[in-house]
Amino acid sequence: AVVSTQSTGALTDCYSALQWIYANADSLGVAEDQVFVAGDSAGGNLTAAVCLLHRDREGKPLDNGTVTHPLPAGQILLYPVLQCYKTNVGSMVSNGSYFPGNSANFRKFGSYYATGQDKLGNIMGNGEIMDRVPKFWAVTQNILVEEEEMMQDEGSLKKIELVKDLANYYFMPLHSRDLKGVPPAYVTVATADPLMDHGVWWVQYMEYFGLDSKLSVVKQCHGFMGNYNVNKVAHAELMKIKEFIEKL
Repeated sequence: AVVSTQSTGALTDCYSALQWIYANADSLGVAEDQVFVAGDSAGGNLTAAVCLLHRDREGKPLDNGTVTHPLPAGQILLYPVLQCYKTNVGSMVSNGSYFPGNSANFRKFGSYYATGQDKLGNIMGNGEIMDRVPKFWAVTQNILVEEEEMMQDEGSLKKIELVKDLANYYFMPLHSRDLKGVPPAYVTVATADPLMDHGVWWVQYMEYFGLDSKLSVVKQCHGFMGNYNVNKVAHAELMKIKEFIEKL
């Protein structure tokens, strides 16, 4: 298994689907070097995780076959959910009234995704337990800490039961300590969304590693792209994504 959590199934399904597209590229009329991965909300989480998994496996399928495929040409994340280290800061608090994704509910949703139960609800976002600064947090918040100190967060967290589910970056991609090797990203965030900062942090984190990324901040609410056929703002954003794809 990729990870020892309930979230394994979603990620492996998505990764297998990507591998199927590569394997059938000729019959589909698809150029392997022009395949993009995209998703919104939880799908944005899976998009980033698939890119990390593809990088780690060097494009090999999960059955350990010898055929390798190129990295996706790009990743498109629409108002993604990407971290559960802290759930009581930034847009998760200031925008909490826009969507039932406030701090308490977010911890519960994250725990159910990771384990199928609410076992992690009292751990996520607990500053006393999670007392070390993950690398992404230090980078995006401009916190000056030594690399050795940032590395200690994993050691302290491993003392907690089930913490492997929290620390695993396939579960929450912003928990990765290194984004090098992932494809360029286009990230859309909504201003009326508790998850707005997640997308902002992803772009900042990618820039830290010298990776190409583009952030689009839209005055809409979470999920607005689902109405692109009637919402002019969403349609305009779709055209920007189209331009991003064409340039790559």
